[in-house]
Amino acid sequence: MPPFVGLIGVGAMGSRMAANLARRGHQLLLYDVVERRYQHLLGERVQGAASLGELAARASVVLTMLPSPSAVRAVYLQELVPALNTAASPRGASLCIDSSTVDPETARSIARAFQTLPRQVGFLDAPVSGGVVGAEQATLTFMVGGPSSALDQATPLLQCMGKSVLHCGEEPGSGAIAKICNNMALGIQMLSICEALSLGRRLGMPPDKLSAVLNVSSARCWSSDTYNPAPGAVKGVPAENDYEDGFVCDLMRKDLGLALLAAGRAQTSVPMAERAAELFNRMSAMGYGAKDFSGAYRYLYAQGHAVPGVECDDRE
Repeated sequence: MPPFVGLIGVGAMGSRMAANLARRGHQLLLYDVVERRYQHLLGERVQGAASLGELAARASVVLTMLPSPSAVRAVYLQELVPALNTAASPRGASLCIDSSTVDPETARSIARAFQTLPRQVGFLDAPVSGGVVGAEQATLTFMVGGPSSALDQATPLLQCMGKSVLHCGEEPGSGAIAKICNNMALGIQMLSICEALSLGRRLGMPPDKLSAVLNVSSARCWSSDTYNPAPGAVKGVPAENDYEDGFVCDLMRKDLGLALLAAGRAQTSVPMAERAAELFNRMSAMGYGAKDFSGAYRYLYAQGHAVPGVECDDRE
């Protein structure tokens, strides 16, 4: 039987990554604190693990996709590293890949913990870009930090889930640096498109028509041509599904918080990120926390609902 790939964290991203791995012929062992998240994936190639210790012992490679740095530290430092430390034999995982979005120090602390094991187990921080759509279509970009030797082992697996595998540096945490900078820019970028489409709508131009202009003009970006925030502008995005089943606002808040934390440590000014974080915080307080972050379009457009004679239904 081929070796198992263990996947921990089977939410919106992890479930789609698991499905792509299974389609490419990998035997999977899944674990999530909410078992129902992966029940629909179980089958001939996909099994569930009763515990993280079982997964660490049976899988040759472990991939994690978790929602926060605290969750990542808990899984690795309290569960996986101790489980792999119980035996000096080659049984169990030889490579762990964390595709969560974390701060660089979290990745570095986990890499240091792996260095204490009685046998060599590789560790890579490999966060992704592309969102739920990229996970669904296996077009993710992996930003990888860690030794080239471990990356060589991981690349065939990552290519089953993404179209680009970029080595950001030999040092652990290099992938995390790239990811928090990318998501900081993305959060700001998305808000700029939401503001432009909201203003255009209030001035009388439908968002699909304005988007068509943006997408062949100097404002073109991923947030306009691929993940457009206005219903009716692009097919197959969360805006077409009431902003459900995407990259939720609260996760963008978390990522911007990581960027602001890193900027503070580096004594670097990021005023646009600060304003973006403020807006996403307000969105969450207004009940948008579990909606896709592109729901900023609806939030911003709705802010004018009290203007006399102005209709704010974003679905008309």
